[in-house]
Amino acid sequence: MSDVPPQVSNATGAVSGSLVQAGTIHGGVHFHRVPAEIAKPRQLPLPPAHFTGRVPELEALSRAVGGRALVVITGAGGIGKTSLALRWLSQVPELGRDGQLFANLGAFDPSGPVRPADALGQFLRALGVAPEKVPASLAEQQALYRTMTADKSLAVLLDNASSADQVRQLLPGGTDGVVVVTSRRRLSALAADGARWVDAAPMDTETSLVLLSNVIGAERVAAEPDAAARIVAACAGLPIALAVIAARLVARPKWSLARVLGELENERTRLKGLSKHEDLSVSAVFDMSYSQLSDEAAQLYRRLSAHPGPQFSTDAAACLTTEAAEHALEELVDTNMLEEVREDRFQFHDLLRLHAAQRATEQETEQARRVCWEWYLVSAMAADRAATPNRRRLPHAFTSLGHKDFDGARDAVDWLEEERGNLRAVARQGVPEISWRVVDAMWPLFLHRRYNQDREELEELAVEAARACGDEVAEGRMLFQAGMGCKARGDHAKARRCFARAQAVNERTRDGWNTGNVEDGLGSACLADGDAGQAVEHFRRAAEVWGEVAGAERKVAISMLNLGRAHVAVDRAATALPLLIEAKARLTALGDVDPYHHARHDVFFAEAYLKDGQHELAEQHASKALSAMASLNSAFGQGLALEILSTLAQRTDPERAEELRGRALALFELVDAPDADRLR
Repeated sequence: MSDVPPQVSNATGAVSGSLVQAGTIHGGVHFHRVPAEIAKPRQLPLPPAHFTGRVPELEALSRAVGGRALVVITGAGGIGKTSLALRWLSQVPELGRDGQLFANLGAFDPSGPVRPADALGQFLRALGVAPEKVPASLAEQQALYRTMTADKSLAVLLDNASSADQVRQLLPGGTDGVVVVTSRRRLSALAADGARWVDAAPMDTETSLVLLSNVIGAERVAAEPDAAARIVAACAGLPIALAVIAARLVARPKWSLARVLGELENERTRLKGLSKHEDLSVSAVFDMSYSQLSDEAAQLYRRLSAHPGPQFSTDAAACLTTEAAEHALEELVDTNMLEEVREDRFQFHDLLRLHAAQRATEQETEQARRVCWEWYLVSAMAADRAATPNRRRLPHAFTSLGHKDFDGARDAVDWLEEERGNLRAVARQGVPEISWRVVDAMWPLFLHRRYNQDREELEELAVEAARACGDEVAEGRMLFQAGMGCKARGDHAKARRCFARAQAVNERTRDGWNTGNVEDGLGSACLADGDAGQAVEHFRRAAEVWGEVAGAERKVAISMLNLGRAHVAVDRAATALPLLIEAKARLTALGDVDPYHHARHDVFFAEAYLKDGQHELAEQHASKALSAMASLNSAFGQGLALEILSTLAQRTDPERAEELRGRALALFELVDAPDADRLR
């Protein structure tokens, strides 16, 4: 027996090599197991450098701890709830000795509050679960999250929460540590969960003056005490307003406080519902800084209020201006009109987003929104082409726009993952002709990183959007992709229903590509259900359809590969081998260099040769497949190869066979593959 490469060393079994295009992959895999090593995340942002005062609130927070504490900090927008939470948590590091988790729950984000499933997915990934192993359902995510945190002391900050139910679904499973929630709403229903409340009040005049002194220098405040007092009064005790004014004073060290106060008192616009003072308002503070922006920065400030999601990159901002976006963004950050949350990632405070939107005209807002939608669409299409270059694309009319460029497949899928929230927002908000195309372009993300909950919602939305466009070719395409999504989630019955709906549409359009895809999809669903005989018929029809479609040579080869596998499943190895040989020859002739497809070929060859009694060839192909799958860190693929090698070893070395079987079982269990049942 030849030496067998060691099993995957990555504890999560995640692929770390180059991303590859996988055609139709059989054998649904679900990921619910706890990783062997749980990471210790440190997600909390640093507290503000000039945090001032808040002694009563800090003391109240300290009194609330004991066991697993749940504390709700409530107060008006811009009052400094997040800064208070971060400052206090930085003073009690022992409460987060096993890790820190942070999520902005987006109560007032333009795309709506964050879904608990999205926040749980973020937490699970931070705790060491590979993206493709995050469970599909919310209940399974909660179960895994609570299991992973059961014996941990975590500091969890749930910022900007919208409801008690949203918070309740994100509570960890341990009996130690602390969960801090910030919200403008009181969330009284959390009393049932043992919550305690800390009210964040506006800063008093003395504290505001100290904060202003800390930022701009005590000597400037001491030199003009009356102007300083009137400035902080205008800020109504809101740190966000004081930060905007302080940024202006820092940028103009020679200016007097009286000059800035004069500018402030000349502003008359009010932000409805937020007036805190009879003479001056928060809006006046924002208006003063807005009036001093350069034309380019002011224009970008207004237009960014129409951005579909809460955060954006420099590249995304650049689509809204003809000037260099970097300079305008730097100006907005320097004036505290925009926050840089991390490198090349920006967001508004929600009060400033509202202010920016009110300064934009309706026409400017609608134009900016459309430009953003189309930029994300063409960038997602570029990512799709980089990650899955052999996919068919339907014609579109948006290629004249600039877009994000990508350095290979991994970079492209990483970008799709980074922008997942914005792409989802575009799909929800956009016009139908944009919505379905955005979801279509997210295919590589769903293929390689799963995100099954997003996929289910968005593919159903895409089907409706394509239908609303009256584009039946697009509708058939999205029904096929929805069916593949159902199959990936293990819902084979629903997958077949989607494929049947697609067939009905395809009969009207006579689109060969969609027809071939649906036959392949039905074959894969049948094979996953154990109906290999019916799978053979679907794969045979798929190969016939592809043979009549111009430019579909690669699809012919993949259907032949699938057909060969189905023949092996019904014990027709002699029939399967010529199909596998021809499929490999066709892909090689096309210059196909997809390493995953070639590794799959070797697994299928090994299965066929094993069934045909050609054990030496079976061992050669299984060993080759194992090595290739190990280089791709594919735990599932390694398990298949090891299972074949174990079967071969039973003839000559039962002890070795048992060892290989155990390794295959461990890998299948690692990714919760149903194949593990064969080996138990």
